Amino acid sequence: MPVKIENMAQVVIQYRIDGMGSVKDLDKEQVIEELMNECLGWTGLGNCDGHDIGSGTLNIFCDVVDGPASEQIIIDCLRENGQLEGAVIARRERVGDESYFVFWPKNFAGGFDLIYR
Repeated sequence: MPVKIENMAQVVIQYRIDGMGSVKDLDKEQVIEELMNECLGWTGLGNCDGHDIGSGTLNIFCDVVDGPASEQIIIDCLRENGQLEGAVIARRERVGDESYFVFWPKNFAGGFDLIYR
């Protein structure tokens, strides 16, 4: 039985960019979305649900059926494909939750926001 979207966790993979972003940033977004669809799909943990870009950030959104189980899969996939550097990866447990828990980098300090302030 499929998991309802409201019962899934959301993972955000975030990179800092200059202003509204560049063609290079859009190329990166395409690569990350494909990687996430592949690694999350093959493990049965979820899929990429799109992105937003601008205001100093590139955010890639993934819906996952098990937030904690997806963490190492996502980190390993990004590392193996040379995309982990500069990433901040956070999770919120359910659609509608406002707070995110940053699980990468391990030593992250400060708050997480979808917009760079």
